[in-house]
This record gives sequence, C-alpha cells and structure tokens, in this order.
Amino acid sequence: MHKTPEKIAKQKKVLAKAVLSSAKQLGLTQDQLAIVLNLDSVETLHSLELDPDSSQGELAIILIRIAISLDALTGGEAKWMQHFMKAPNKLTKG
Repeated sequence: MHKTPEKIAKQKKVLAKAVLSSAKQLGLTQDQLAIVLNLDSVETLHSLELDPDSSQGELAIILIRIAISLDALTGGEAKWMQHFMKAPNKLTKG
C-alpha cells in the first residue's frame, strides 16, 4: 500500500503528539523524554514530527506502549503510573 506524503506527515505529527502525551501521563520531564528518545531536545517534537520508522520513532512507540500498559494495570491512576516509573526496579537494578 502506497502512503501519500500527506499521510506520512500526519503519522509523524500524531506520533509526536502521542509520545508527548504519554510522557506527561508517566510524569516524565522534557529532559527525561529527550534522553529516552535519544534527542538533543524535546522542543523539536513540539514543532516538528517524529518518523515512526526512525530509531527515535521506535523508542517513542515503546514508551507509548508502556503508558498504555501501565494505564491498564493501574486503572488509569496517574499517581500509580508515575510511582511505577520513578520507583527503583529491584529486578533490573535500575
């Protein structure tokens, strides 16, 4: 299936908005999100797009999936989602 340039541009904008929303839901700062996505600055996401096929796009999709999973596990309670993200993980020692 051929994607039109307009459809590709829309997908990039939607991904950028979705990852910003997920990061906010998880309680991540802009600096933390930039580190997760391996970007110099998150400001590029506010004005630009994020290619789903790029390494940053793939990381963004993973972060969105984490947010969706935590939302399901916690019943959508942001407090618990943020606690999970900030609490030390004994299994991974992280």
